Amino acid sequence: MGEWEANHKHGKGRTCYTSGDIYDGSYADGFREGVGKHTTAAGEVYMGVFETGELIKKAKLDQASMLSGTDENGKRVRILTASLCCERAHGLGLDKFTWEGDTIDSDVPGLRMPGKARHGEGTITYESGDTYTGGWKDDKRSGFGKMTFACGDEYEGQWLEGKYEGHGKYTNVEIGTYEGEWEANHKHGTGRSYYSATGDVYDGSYVEGVREGYGTYTKGNGEVRMGRYEKGELVADA
Repeated sequence: MGEWEANHKHGKGRTCYTSGDIYDGSYADGFREGVGKHTTAAGEVYMGVFETGELIKKAKLDQASMLSGTDENGKRVRILTASLCCERAHGLGLDKFTWEGDTIDSDVPGLRMPGKARHGEGTITYESGDTYTGGWKDDKRSGFGKMTFACGDEYEGQWLEGKYEGHGKYTNVEIGTYEGEWEANHKHGTGRSYYSATGDVYDGSYVEGVREGYGTYTKGNGEVRMGRYEKGELVADA
């Protein structure tokens, strides 16, 4: 189940294998490509990077890694959306949370607090170490809010139905920051990325998380390049 292009799996998708294993992640021309999650039939979860279908870098996720924000090798676990954090915490049995905030009566099935929907303003603290403070509507994050992940990353900005939507700022404690427009958890529209290790800055357009369209890349040494990007690569100078 997922996206297709010219008869190939291309984009985001999920594959369920007869072995019971599941892959959730990116595809390119029919192959697993980029970042993805592989869940074995035994319930083990691996995050990794795929090239032409092969897993070239992986980190096992378990309860300890979710709670500490680091993987089995001591490296930071970066799960960039609240939706994925909740999904993986649930899969690892880290379901408990504390809630302080507004609710309304609701008979919608599947609510985490039966008979009550989070609606208004509130703070939720997850057993996994993630916290969120901000707006809610019909039991989903909506409006303005701030999510702080166990690994130290933060997203502060607008939400819609549980996803980053509108203007927001994501701070990655290792790489830097992105501030700008979001759509369905992706950088989408106009924004600025700052890379802390080099001091480089990109100002320009994004489409579904990738630099696309016109932008300006300013290096830490002051060198400036303006031009048009396709799939994250500069293809024409201005």
